[in-house]
Amino acid sequence: MGFKTNQYERIILEIKDSVVTWKNIIPSKRVIKEQFKQAEISQISLSPLTLKGGAFRTVQAHVWRVFIIINDVDGYLIYEEKNATCAIKKGRDLAQHFNVPLEIDHSEGQGEYAAVSLAFSVFLRQK
Repeated sequence: MGFKTNQYERIILEIKDSVVTWKNIIPSKRVIKEQFKQAEISQISLSPLTLKGGAFRTVQAHVWRVFIIINDVDGYLIYEEKNATCAIKKGRDLAQHFNVPLEIDHSEGQGEYAAVSLAFSVFLRQK
């Protein structure tokens, strides 16, 4: 069960001397804080999410979440956006800043953001 509130989470990313501090300030004013070295960032990940709710679990919204991935294991939420174009731009800017790849979760294809690259022969067999 969810409750509507005017409060929201706030995420802060601070960079000082190649140490990145990620802070998540939740509505109760509690702060969750993690630190890691900038060199530990392996990629920026873009993840689509469908939010469902109500008695019949109907779709309430679609959002895109941008995560910083550390050592290909841990992910830290940085940004959430309904507009896919804005989310991709934010992810691309972060990837360029940290000089790491941007990847769209659960994607396949030949594009630069694809999580799984498909071999050219796969495309020939589909025709």
